[in-house]
Amino acid sequence: MELHLIRNKVRESLSSDVFQLQPMRGIVAILLIPVVIVFSWLIIHYSPPWYLCLLISIIIGQIYFIWDLIGHEALHGSIFQSSFGQYFLGYLGYTSFLISPLTWKFWHCQCHHGYTNFAERDPDFVGTIETFSKSPITRLRAMLNPGIQHWMSYIGFFCGLTLQGQYVLWVYEKDSDLARKFGFNRLRAKIETILMILFWSFLGVMIGFQASLYIIIMPMAIANFSHVTYIVTQHFLRPTNSDVNNPLQNTISVTTHPIIDFIHLNGGYHVEHHLFPSMSPKFAPLVSQVLRQHFADEYVLIPYLKVLLSAIKTPRIYFDSETLINPSSGEKTQISDIIVWMTQK
Repeated sequence: MELHLIRNKVRESLSSDVFQLQPMRGIVAILLIPVVIVFSWLIIHYSPPWYLCLLISIIIGQIYFIWDLIGHEALHGSIFQSSFGQYFLGYLGYTSFLISPLTWKFWHCQCHHGYTNFAERDPDFVGTIETFSKSPITRLRAMLNPGIQHWMSYIGFFCGLTLQGQYVLWVYEKDSDLARKFGFNRLRAKIETILMILFWSFLGVMIGFQASLYIIIMPMAIANFSHVTYIVTQHFLRPTNSDVNNPLQNTISVTTHPIIDFIHLNGGYHVEHHLFPSMSPKFAPLVSQVLRQHFADEYVLIPYLKVLLSAIKTPRIYFDSETLINPSSGEKTQISDIIVWMTQK
């Protein structure tokens, strides 16, 4: 079934309220700013014991990730109508990752959503065996992703989103038709990224190494880890293609504990997000219910940890549209076999 028919079918079971803007989510994100300031002030001025600093660092890291999720929603247009409000939340969400909202909108909202899992078109697509054998950049990106069994893949969990943002900005399709098509202002995005780097560097020098470790470095790593583990579960174990963009075929939704769902703003409902990008994830569970009712044979909803562990154990390079391959050993894995295993009770 074509994508517009799937959307129409799902819409029939939803009220119009689920497609309304949700400005309160943006307001809550803004109210978290003084929380980060107070926690940072405590570390700078009182130097608490390391275990309290670690706890504060984890909290700040989760707030950075929440800002990331809110920035994501805002740039899809589900929180504020005004461009100023959308980009304000975008800067709030992505400054901690050294990513300009302009880069994120081009990379994620336009390219990724427009060409999900398309070989060499989706910026999040790691690569085929052909590009792996020819491109040093593809080999480096593969090393930083789980599944290659390289030590760098474990580092990638803690800096992967930041590095991917730099890849899109400085390397990905620098002169491509996509940048022209979507009007990506690469020069402005580069300037903003450099200013972000200077801001965090200046702040780090001002507060010293120990405070920087707990206020900047560790929270950034924690936020990266939180985001990357969701990315790993969403598309890496789905077929690639070059002509059909169907979220029921190229995307996975994951289930987590209800408390995690609440804290992470329903970030695991990714099929639902790709069906309705401008709908607030607040209503994603309602869409999930409709998908289970009407598209049970195609809709993939699996526990988060099960998908994450499967992604870590399987290759990231595509031999063909339905097969993953480990370039070192030549071992191949059928994606359909992984899905069958993961969906078994």
